Amino acid sequence: MKKFKSSALLVALALGVVVSGLVIGASVAMSQFSKMSAQSRDGKLAYRAALSGIDDGLLRYKYAKADNTAQDLFGDLGKTLIPNSGGTEMSYRLGFKTDSLSVGEIASITSGASTQLLLDPTKARTANIDDTIDIDLTYFTSKAKDPSELLTDLKIYFTPPYSNTVPLPTSLADDYFTAINARLIDTSSTFPGESQLIWENTNTDPSQNMIEIGDFVKCQMTNVTCHLRLRPQIASRNLLPNSQKAGRIAGAPASDQSRLIFYAIEATTNKKLEPTQNAPGTLIISSVGSAGGAKRKIEAKIDVSSNGSYLGLFDYGIYCGSECSGL
Repeated sequence: MKKFKSSALLVALALGVVVSGLVIGASVAMSQFSKMSAQSRDGKLAYRAALSGIDDGLLRYKYAKADNTAQDLFGDLGKTLIPNSGGTEMSYRLGFKTDSLSVGEIASITSGASTQLLLDPTKARTANIDDTIDIDLTYFTSKAKDPSELLTDLKIYFTPPYSNTVPLPTSLADDYFTAINARLIDTSSTFPGESQLIWENTNTDPSQNMIEIGDFVKCQMTNVTCHLRLRPQIASRNLLPNSQKAGRIAGAPASDQSRLIFYAIEATTNKKLEPTQNAPGTLIISSVGSAGGAKRKIEAKIDVSSNGSYLGLFDYGIYCGSECSGL
């Protein structure tokens, strides 16, 4: 009889342990499911908040560009709360910056004791002769949040002119060279179309394939909006004056859209900036949406060199960090 009672007690204890385990397991599963549901809900709300920030940023850029005050947008614009969010606090933090100024790739070519830096035409950008390449340097000269992002050196590498023939461009290096003109312009004037020349240089040496931009100190002054304007020109090797003292370009033939050059830009702050696939000076609008414990980051890119066209407007990247779960 005692053995039977002991066995019954052990069975009861075992059943109790099993039932308790099932109850605890079910509770944990329900808690985890509830947590994942909340994370999924917060993640979707955070994405919508970030998307609202992008819409706000695009609208701000539109108005600022019309007022010639786009340079005032650079930096962190702070946190914006979204009203009527149904009990969950939703907000977004908006920021404006410029993409890397570096484009194209530079290769080192060693011949004997000398080393020459040349660009790779297959990985460079193209520009038509007499077109103007306008790059806003304001972010990297005076608006960068971190002083280590301020521009210290800027070099433009270029090829001799090419005739844009089909199927491949044909080099005109035997007879012509690229007389590229580079200017630093302060466009901070309140009157549209007016600007002040800070620095200018034109290449008059047929053997050169690089021009270095100088005088960034003036660009770092308060309220100065610095733009770099590059204009590729074509000049005759045969008619160039021997002295070159006047710095003028002689014998330049009539240029047209069928002539082009390849170019690359190497920018340095506290380090050399990695090249980007976008046009130099592309504007990046960054929006970090928050809801509950979730954060989502969306970036929109604007090619300011092509009248403000949007790059990948419907192809946003999402940054989740450690909060990305339940999606």
